[in-house]
Amino acid sequence: MSSSPKAQFEMVPQTDRESFAVREFKLKRFPSGWHYHPEIELTWVVESSGRRWVGDHVNNYQAGDLVLIGPNVPHYWMNDETGRPDEMAHSIVIQFRRDCFGADFFSLVEMRGVDELLKRSMRGLQFDGAVRDRVAGRMSGLLGMVGLPRFVELVSILGELAKATDAKPLSSPGFTPRPDQGSVERVDKIYEYIARRSASDFNHAELAGLLGMSPSGLSHYFKRTVGTTLSSFVAEVRIGQACRHLILGDRPVSEIAFKAGFENLSSFNAWFRRLRGMSPRDFRQSHRRGS
Repeated sequence: MSSSPKAQFEMVPQTDRESFAVREFKLKRFPSGWHYHPEIELTWVVESSGRRWVGDHVNNYQAGDLVLIGPNVPHYWMNDETGRPDEMAHSIVIQFRRDCFGADFFSLVEMRGVDELLKRSMRGLQFDGAVRDRVAGRMSGLLGMVGLPRFVELVSILGELAKATDAKPLSSPGFTPRPDQGSVERVDKIYEYIARRSASDFNHAELAGLLGMSPSGLSHYFKRTVGTTLSSFVAEVRIGQACRHLILGDRPVSEIAFKAGFENLSSFNAWFRRLRGMSPRDFRQSHRRGS
């Protein structure tokens, strides 16, 4: 697992044109260590093998692994780097918050089966057999969808998973995250503040004031709650923004660095290598080869 036993909070990137995220990863290793997030996650491993942690459960996984994980359940896929030299860490991941379709959506009588599925996902659920194969194919198709068809397809996928009678619970019944909702909301506010400001506009004292804290109090609170320093989190948010621009456009790396909020290119490159394990240019090229 990661070197630290404390799971790291992960902010799932999302645009204002979508209510849930669908992402494809195809790299030499999966980018996230032992982490958690408030989004429910459905992960299909297209290619890769190694060890998988979900809550207090650990086991081997192979290509075809399909797992549904509830909100704030820590998890980690660690691919085996001693496998085939050409093997990639390739997955398709759907991430959504329970209330992203409206506070009462899963309370509808038609959604009772899905509601029960999401409750059971707090232990992590592994799917096998025919339902796994059908859902995996539909997840791949979801990558090319937009708008209403995309929304309908996700609901239909959840409905199919809800009908599976042999879903295997992973984590033990006693392992149930009890997130502090106030902490989740504060971290969301911090993320929004960071995402809307450049490096020159970022003001630690102003952010602390918005949360009713002193600057030092904010730093200690953030480290205790999220498991990393505020400065590191700022860099993670900005590197995430930069990755989106590297993948979706052809702007020069220097322009992307400044747009993401970095004051100089050397700082951007150093943080990018630290968080992604490669240079921004290599990241752009590896993603395009994967696509």
